[in-house]
Amino acid sequence: MRFPDGFLWGAATAAHQIEGNNLASDWWRAEQAGLLPHASGMACDSWNQWPDDIGLLRELGLNAYRLSVEWARIEPEPGRFDQSALDTYRRQLEAMKQAGIEPMLTLHHFTSPRWLADRGSWSSPDVMPRFAQYVERVARATSDLVRWWISINEPSILAFKACIEGSWPPHQPWNLRGYVRLLRHAARGHVLARRVLQAERSDALVSMAFAIWPAQAARWWSPIDQALARLVDWLWQGRILRRSLTSLDWIGVNYYSRTFVGWPWPTRPLGSDKRTDFGWEIYPAGLYSVLRQVGRFGKPVVITENGIADADDDQRAAYIVDHLREVHRAISDGVDVRGYMHWTLLDNFEWAEGFTQRFGLATRERQLRPSARVYASIARSNALPELAAVRASG
Repeated sequence: MRFPDGFLWGAATAAHQIEGNNLASDWWRAEQAGLLPHASGMACDSWNQWPDDIGLLRELGLNAYRLSVEWARIEPEPGRFDQSALDTYRRQLEAMKQAGIEPMLTLHHFTSPRWLADRGSWSSPDVMPRFAQYVERVARATSDLVRWWISINEPSILAFKACIEGSWPPHQPWNLRGYVRLLRHAARGHVLARRVLQAERSDALVSMAFAIWPAQAARWWSPIDQALARLVDWLWQGRILRRSLTSLDWIGVNYYSRTFVGWPWPTRPLGSDKRTDFGWEIYPAGLYSVLRQVGRFGKPVVITENGIADADDDQRAAYIVDHLREVHRAISDGVDVRGYMHWTLLDNFEWAEGFTQRFGLATRERQLRPSARVYASIARSNALPELAAVRASG
């Protein structure tokens, strides 16, 4: 089961989750105010220990790394850009290139500067020109080192958590107007960001990272459940994906599991009993379905996130292999999949769950887990091993 030549094998992280001391962000302020159940603190201290992170990538034989830059560090006050922060990110990118690691750079991964939050954040139309200005500064400082870009990570998750559930900043439950406006402004912000990036570098490839959890009917025989599943699928990710399609050079897919919907809403977990520490169903076949779904648009695809919360590391190796088998099947069926970014490199600050969910190929102390060796062998050989061998090694 070989993968195409030049396939990108990588890991993914987000700045706030690993850097630590992100003092100027809306998340940090909410943490300090007690509005969130956990505080990020030093996180993984990657702001200082990033050379060790790159060392892990090299040890694993990975040829790509999806990381993000932090808007709050780069522009801590409106119109004031911190050149030292830009220089730090540039040094990371230079070290990656020297190590033969292709950067995939995310410009916004959930957190925003406090001053932007005070102005309405992504629910305010002011965010779009502000975002474009920030992207221009990042592009000017780094675009010679970066070809693959992600403008915004999972806008549907951010909109739901911030404006429907209300558990994330700015904590506005059932703000339906804010939800709609956030998604609209994210789509328009992506268009502006792509324009800026390609003006700076004509061959820049720009996408968003879409959270795609297939919605399936809780009762397959119910026309109501079937209709509701199609509606939820459209509202959750289909709307913003299709709205942005003409301005996507490729499609970033974040896949973890599926969700069941119906009326009445399911009150107990459905599907397989195989679950992650997070309680999510392990459902590799869903990744194949998602790849076939987005593959119909005729654009290159990258799995920008896929991983498992597994503190004991007794499921991760098989999880990786099982999901990569589905990726290989999609490629064999004609989907132009260019890469796979495993979530995540290090056990990190998993947002409202703090440090309780362990997604890392390595611990916060940067000790590689046994499953990381399995992933390393796949990346180095550009091919999948026999599953029986993986289960025996686990």
